[in-house]
Amino acid sequence: MRLSILGLVMLIGSAGGGLSVPLAEAAVAGKPAYAGRFRQHHRGSQKIGQGSVVLVAPSWALTAGHVVSFKIKNPNGGKSEVLFQGGKLVRTVKEIHKARGVDVALLKLDRPVGKKSVPSAACMAPGFTKRDGRVKFTSVAQSGIHRNRFGKGSGASFSHTADKGGKRPGKAGDSGGAWVIERQGKQDVLFAIIHGGGKGPQVAPLRGWMDKKIKATGQQVTWIAKAQVK
Repeated sequence: MRLSILGLVMLIGSAGGGLSVPLAEAAVAGKPAYAGRFRQHHRGSQKIGQGSVVLVAPSWALTAGHVVSFKIKNPNGGKSEVLFQGGKLVRTVKEIHKARGVDVALLKLDRPVGKKSVPSAACMAPGFTKRDGRVKFTSVAQSGIHRNRFGKGSGASFSHTADKGGKRPGKAGDSGGAWVIERQGKQDVLFAIIHGGGKGPQVAPLRGWMDKKIKATGQQVTWIAKAQVK
């Protein structure tokens, strides 16, 4: 897979994460620590763009590639930050490594996030395929935690099944969030990044790329085999 590497701060443009849902289907309060949000300041205006992010190593986070579009086009367009713990913990994004042809971007933070304060999510490989059938998962993004969701994988991507009413929980700003398998007493396992419209690229095909970039900084992603999370 060919990749383009974008140095310095490259963060958020527009983000969209799905359709609104009735209050009865609202997200459970209290997002996991690894789930953060983007904040993109637009130089010369009061505009602030937002999106979602998932921490996968102390100095590294994943988001949707289209979330960084503003900064790609405007490298001096304003300060870009990642926020955790409800905004109490803030890091500046120093580098973006954007996957060509895949809506995923790997963000390097200006300094590590403490493992105790913000534990990273693990990642799954290989990804879900048609053979796995219907998969039960949890969606984690700015709009909160949405449990008991279902979808199907195709290896490279994952499709989030709509409710009977044709809706999927979420809101603008959820792009870049995480589709995970929750594990009691263990790290949650990330398998796809929210793109929007019920679609998301799986992270398994990016394993070699992610490991090369992250290990070069003395850190690593925790990879969990699919057989251990199903």
